[in-house]
Amino acid sequence: REGAAGYGRGPSGGARGRGPGRGDASRHRGANNPSHRGATRNPRPNAIDERGACDTMADASMSLELGHPRCPMCAQEFASGGTRARHLALCCPDLIDPEGWAAGDGEVVRRCAALRHPKASFRWAVLSRRFGWTDDGNGDEKSAPADGDGAEAVEGEDAPAPEPEPDPEPEPEPEPEEPPEPKRDVWRVPVFIKAAPPLTEDEETFDPNDDDEWVGHPTTVQHVEVRAVTRGGKSSVVVDNLDEVPGSAELTYDLDFGHVAVGDRVVRSIGLRNLADVECGVGMSAPDHEGVFQTLTASRPMPPLGELDVKIAFQPGRVHDYHEIVTLKTSLRTIRVAMRGAGISPALDVEPSDVVDCGDAVPGDCKNATLTLTNPTAFPQRWRAEVRNLSSPGQSTSRSPFTFSPGGGVIAPNGTCTVTLSFTPDAPGSPYGYEKMFDGTIAVVVAGGGGPGAETTRELRARCWADGSFVCGGDAPDGEGDDGDGDHFSKDRVLPPAVNAVGLRTGLREPRPRAPYESIELTLPGPIRPGDTSSASLHVGSVKNADGGGSNAEYAFASFDADDVAKGWRVDEPAGSVAAGDRKKVTFTFAYPPAPRPVDPCHFGIPETVRADVTCVLRGGAPAPSEE
Repeated sequence: REGAAGYGRGPSGGARGRGPGRGDASRHRGANNPSHRGATRNPRPNAIDERGACDTMADASMSLELGHPRCPMCAQEFASGGTRARHLALCCPDLIDPEGWAAGDGEVVRRCAALRHPKASFRWAVLSRRFGWTDDGNGDEKSAPADGDGAEAVEGEDAPAPEPEPDPEPEPEPEPEEPPEPKRDVWRVPVFIKAAPPLTEDEETFDPNDDDEWVGHPTTVQHVEVRAVTRGGKSSVVVDNLDEVPGSAELTYDLDFGHVAVGDRVVRSIGLRNLADVECGVGMSAPDHEGVFQTLTASRPMPPLGELDVKIAFQPGRVHDYHEIVTLKTSLRTIRVAMRGAGISPALDVEPSDVVDCGDAVPGDCKNATLTLTNPTAFPQRWRAEVRNLSSPGQSTSRSPFTFSPGGGVIAPNGTCTVTLSFTPDAPGSPYGYEKMFDGTIAVVVAGGGGPGAETTRELRARCWADGSFVCGGDAPDGEGDDGDGDHFSKDRVLPPAVNAVGLRTGLREPRPRAPYESIELTLPGPIRPGDTSSASLHVGSVKNADGGGSNAEYAFASFDADDVAKGWRVDEPAGSVAAGDRKKVTFTFAYPPAPRPVDPCHFGIPETVRADVTCVLRGGAPAPSEE
């Protein structure tokens, strides 16, 4: 019924009531500012005009019956049938349901208006003239009787001229009202139900939004009684940023932290706003003793019409679903907040499970390796991939030769994602013959809820050769050997390292001229005793490019010197060929004689390092070596 006050203040609101006060309101609103309806929009008084409001109650009733697109009281145009019904229920309830108005609806509107508006206010004056309310002398308002014969003036008839009244005195400013105490109220809400007309032969469907189809059909009224406890609207504290928990017996707000990795910490806030004109103290009950939920904001008062953000932290210590209810106690009201969060252990399964090897390439080529990421959990996980601790000597630019596609994203619960790792070197790596020319660590990081998150790491390897044919499997620069199959032997061996740096290329950005030959150091595991055998292997290979093209490579190891053969050196397959994209293992064996020669230090029990040099000639491959 609040809307009746708003519409009652319209330009023609004073001329709508029945009884002697009808002309007074018109003069009050039009003394200095003539009404818009009377001046411009309805040049014919006491007539039904679709462009403006009606002058008499009879014309207003006729306008309702004819279904005009404007309100007969305030001339507002209707956007739809639903808007029309809602507007008329507020603007002219006495017209659309005269019986209900006489049965008690009018008294309900009068009592509500008396509670909201002082008797000396302008709004009360407009409503009194609109609905014909008069004071009986005892402070109670009564509905004024209609004209003596119940008829209203029509166009063409002589109507008594209203007596002029002096201009009303200025209305004093009302004193501020004290906020009402909570109390129980009861409302009777009329519900207007119209019977749908039967379809004619020309109609196939009935449009409920078409006002013309409702004209002339009966309307029934039902009353719904609403009971509630009301509080002072501007004397409370509200929560701005949280939603209410649906279906809760008591008003409770929901604070959801979502999925948070174990050990991470997420901070959320409860936004409070003080609607009162007085300072409001704020306190909070202690969360659980485990410390999963923590209050970060100290208790403090809120200034009048001020705001306060109460910070709450969630830090799970194990994989579990956490729920907690805290109470914010203020001097105006008590607020319940249901906090919840899930502690999770984020992790992704990454394949391959040990080493990611991008293979052998030549400068300008591209080699790809595939990683498969699997999310074994029941919640989505956000991830990213990166290369750490990369060693790429020999590159002529600072650009990383490794790229991921995609480099990150979100994997659905129990879903998988395929990641392509591309290796695109621009210069040969160094040292020559080393399996880990380019090496580093692949880290697949799962983002946490505020912390660093969890990560899965894999070893990364790749090689870049100047020619299509190559030999690899030599010693590591730091002395840690690798036979190409991943079988490492200890670097704490007795044999001293002997590194020949002739021909090895450094990691300078500007490439140096190529050496006459490449040098590889291959150290056999030891020490051994007379009569024992030790062996190690090199690999001869041929590069296959990204398009699948390549060429076979041929190799030939020269024969050992006679003295080296006498000491026990031999090679199992000194010559052969290798298909593009393949490798062939060549094994070198050292078998110390059971009886050392008198010229050997071992004859006298002194440790001895035995060394032999052998030359390998490579041909073929793509690109083929310019010289053997």
